[in-house]
Amino acid sequence: MIGKAGTLLCAGALMIGVCPVRAANLAFDSAADPVYNDGWQSGDNGGYGLAPWGLLALGTSSGHFMSTSTGNGDGLDDGTTRGAANDRDIDTSGRSWGMYASYDANADGAGAFRSLTGGPLSIGQSILIDMDNGYIVASGLNTVGVQFLVSDGNAVFFRFKGGDTNYEVLTNNFTTIDTTTLGFADEGMTIALTRTGFATMSLTATLRNGDTDTIALIMTGSAGADVIGLSLNNDSAGPGSSHDAYFNSITVTPEPASAALLGIAGVFTFNRRLRSSS
Repeated sequence: MIGKAGTLLCAGALMIGVCPVRAANLAFDSAADPVYNDGWQSGDNGGYGLAPWGLLALGTSSGHFMSTSTGNGDGLDDGTTRGAANDRDIDTSGRSWGMYASYDANADGAGAFRSLTGGPLSIGQSILIDMDNGYIVASGLNTVGVQFLVSDGNAVFFRFKGGDTNYEVLTNNFTTIDTTTLGFADEGMTIALTRTGFATMSLTATLRNGDTDTIALIMTGSAGADVIGLSLNNDSAGPGSSHDAYFNSITVTPEPASAALLGIAGVFTFNRRLRSSS
């Protein structure tokens, strides 16, 4: 028999995903990896700690490519639209993962999907990715964004929708909408999603000029904040290079053992306080 204290410890550990440890592996990939020298295709698996890419192109004018992220929007790396001059936007080795999707009338859309390995994000772990949207046609639901996928089919969707003024975060089957303080930018940003509890997360978006905003999220689905992968989306942003969407530099941190230890320390603290009060 493990006793009351042991039961509470394991119950608390199960809540934070460390009894047993199920946490996403440490991971990183960027467009600089040599696997993308011949382009960006389904099955490519650069970096480490992530499953291979799955790419999807819908309609008659959409697809995937490798190029510099400085070419979208106004086509200038001058920092005038909430960027930083001459920083190459989100490029590594002069390139990023690119997606085009030209016309809403043709149902054009481009997606890129990737799963975490080792398990979902554990409490204390974060997933980061760079995004650089260009111009987005202001009609319908034309959007560029990143969906962080949860095991119950839910998602955290960070996006910019054509015609809006600010980026927004959608959760709980898109029924909860949080508008950020960040206005449209065409020179890129870093999006960081951190799991802070069973059903809670924190999303921070930081533009290239340093503007930043953090949104606290509460997930109402059965899986809580069980993030298992991500989906990159260009939903009919518009024709021409100025409307292309770019992504780069996926990171999962810290290592699973570190995240597990953080959780265990919290449970031991809780258990000690329980004994002191009994």
